[in-house]
Amino acid sequence: MRGPGRIAVRSVAHDGGLATRPPSRYILGVAGSRAHCSRGGTPVARFRRIDTGAPIAAGSSLLSDAETARLARLRSADDREAFTAAHLLVRSCAAALVGMEPRHLEFVQRCASCGRDGHGRPTIVGHPDVHVSLSHTRGCVAAVAARSPCGIDVEMIHRGPPPRGVLTEREAAWVRDDPDPARAFTMLWVRKEALVKAGIGTLAEVGSLDVLDPGSAGVPATMETWADPPYVGAWVVLDRAPT
Repeated sequence: MRGPGRIAVRSVAHDGGLATRPPSRYILGVAGSRAHCSRGGTPVARFRRIDTGAPIAAGSSLLSDAETARLARLRSADDREAFTAAHLLVRSCAAALVGMEPRHLEFVQRCASCGRDGHGRPTIVGHPDVHVSLSHTRGCVAAVAARSPCGIDVEMIHRGPPPRGVLTEREAAWVRDDPDPARAFTMLWVRKEALVKAGIGTLAEVGSLDVLDPGSAGVPATMETWADPPYVGAWVVLDRAPT
């Protein structure tokens, strides 16, 4: 899919071919410069298709009590599989970033509003300089770890009409002009989700966040998109925490 020439889309292996590559060519906020991660370290971003439940079930013992409780509340086997795979993958990404075994890392989610575990921004206990994000949909999961704020999203291509109010006028026109509007919309949506997870705005504000505009985020950042039909994804790493 082609936009105004700012965003490169490439397909990578299901097991995360992005892990050893430098972050990409799309800069939000500072056109023509390359984003960097604080205190050094190449971000680790991985997208993985879920083809079998056997390897996933074997690693489920790594989940925390809070994660296990959330897992038990999911009714669909597909949702449970995706949840488990994503939570194992984010450990794998963080472990690759810090040079440790996944089993030695403690992953938590704690809500800043209510103070409860099990939801909210994810973190790695004992590693305040490590930022992580994860995403899952039925059949595919994604995760990223970096030394500065980051976000990731993966979705199955949305074949219905786009929701109202989530695109800028320019984005809406770009989607209409694309040969595959459904794929174009989903590609924009995963970019928006990734930015929100990294701390840029909220889901209620995505209609004003133009991801075709390198300056829209207001913070220097690197974003890369990924495609393996019927799934598309995006990840972003900010140069610094948004203010």
